[in-house]
Amino acid sequence: MSFIELDKQNLGLKQNSGDKRCLAIVAAMAFNTTPEDFELFCLHEPPYSEWEFAHYAFKKQAICGFGFDIQQQKDFNDNFNMTVTINLKEIPCFIAVESEAGEPMGHAIYWDTKQVWDPNPMTPNGRSLDSYKIKRIYPIIKQ
Repeated sequence: MSFIELDKQNLGLKQNSGDKRCLAIVAAMAFNTTPEDFELFCLHEPPYSEWEFAHYAFKKQAICGFGFDIQQQKDFNDNFNMTVTINLKEIPCFIAVESEAGEPMGHAIYWDTKQVWDPNPMTPNGRSLDSYKIKRIYPIIKQ
């Protein structure tokens, strides 16, 4: 497997204020396509789900999610929880964050290994990752 090669022509796309298309915009940035291509894939109006993003990634010959090696059984604690480390300087990611507008579905941003690209038209690109309330991180790996 290799990491996704980035074509920066689609980085910086913004959604229209209040349109709930953030995940379609993130898909366009991640796979150098259009938000409309993702929306045609989903066949319904937004909001879109993280599962739809993962299926779309597979269509684009990529894997969205994460895998990790378990070195030993002792890597699990008593509740079968474990900590996973991801080097964000090497892996682009779709990141689900809490919505600052109070949307229950949350918000999607794109990490290109160097900076955050936020589809929110009111948020400047390049904002610090630690300024978001991150819910889940989905690394994107090319097959």
